[in-house]
Amino acid sequence: MAATTFDANNKTAAFTLSGGNLVATSSAIATAAATRALTGPTYFEVTATTLTGTLSIGFVNRAYNMASGTILGTDNNGLGFKSSGAVVLNNVTLSTIQTYVQGDVVCVAVDIANRLVWFRTNGGNWNNSGTANPATGVGGIDYSTMNLGALLPAVGCSITGAVLTGKFTSGFAQTAPSGFITADTCAATAKNSAVPGGASYTTIGGGTNHAVTTSIAARASWLGLGRASRGFTPAAVPKYISGLVQESSTPVSGKNVYLYDHNTGELLGTAVSDGSGLFSIPSLGRTTTFVVALDSPTYNAVIFDNVTPV
Repeated sequence: MAATTFDANNKTAAFTLSGGNLVATSSAIATAAATRALTGPTYFEVTATTLTGTLSIGFVNRAYNMASGTILGTDNNGLGFKSSGAVVLNNVTLSTIQTYVQGDVVCVAVDIANRLVWFRTNGGNWNNSGTANPATGVGGIDYSTMNLGALLPAVGCSITGAVLTGKFTSGFAQTAPSGFITADTCAATAKNSAVPGGASYTTIGGGTNHAVTTSIAARASWLGLGRASRGFTPAAVPKYISGLVQESSTPVSGKNVYLYDHNTGELLGTAVSDGSGLFSIPSLGRTTTFVVALDSPTYNAVIFDNVTPV
C-alpha cells in the first residue's frame, strides 16, 4: 500500500507538488487533498513551510470543488483551520483558537465517528484549551453540520507563494493522541490469505460516505427464507457500515458487498462499490454485523466479523 501523500489528481491547478507529493506550493488561491480517506480516528500534521496570505488546514469530502477559487472552509464540503486561528466551515467560524506562523507544525486529530476535530500548534494545547484531549474525546470542535462524505486531509491558501508540507504516515514532529491512527492505517483491514501475494483487500471504515436519511428500506433475506424486504425507521441518526474495496492497493468499482446481522445471519443490505471503490450500507439498527465482499472469479471472498456500525 503506497504511503498517503497529496493527490496530484485531486487539487487546484495552482498547487504544484514536489518532495514525493508531500510539499504543495501555490501560484494562486488553491486547495489540495490527500490520496487516502480517513477510516478511523486519525492524526496527521501539516507544516506551514512558507506562510503568505492566509493558510487553511483541515479536511474535505469528495464533493469539494477544487476549481471553486475559494479557500478551504468557504463551503460546507470542507473545514479549515486558518492561520488567523479561526476554524471555519461553510463560512461560519466554529471556534477561534491559537494562530500559527511560518515554520509552525499544525497537528490535526479527527474523530470521524463522533464528527469532532482537534488542532494544536507544535506541542501546545489542543484547541488552545488546557482540558481538550482527543484521546478522551474532550473539547473537540463539532463539525456535524458538514456535508456527509468520506473525509480527506486537505490544505488551502489564499495567494501565491505559500508552501505547505504534509506528514500523513511517519516522521511526525509530535506524538499522536492515544487511539488515533495514521492516514495509512485502516480502521479494520483484512488480507485474503488464500490468494498468493495477498492481492485482494477490503477496508471497512467510518460510516460517512452516505446521505442523511430518516427512513431506510433494504433488501433482506432472513436466514435464506427469501423474505422480500425490510423497513426500518431509526429513532436517532442512522448508522452505517462503509468502506473501500481495493485490489493490489488500488480502489476498484463494481464489487458486491453484503452486510449481515452478526447474531442471526440476516442479510441487512447490499451495495456495489462505486467508481472510487467506496460503499455504504445502513445497519438497520444492528449493533454488531459481519461483512462479505465478493471478488469473483479471480479472488476469494473477504469476510469481516464483529464490525460495529457508526
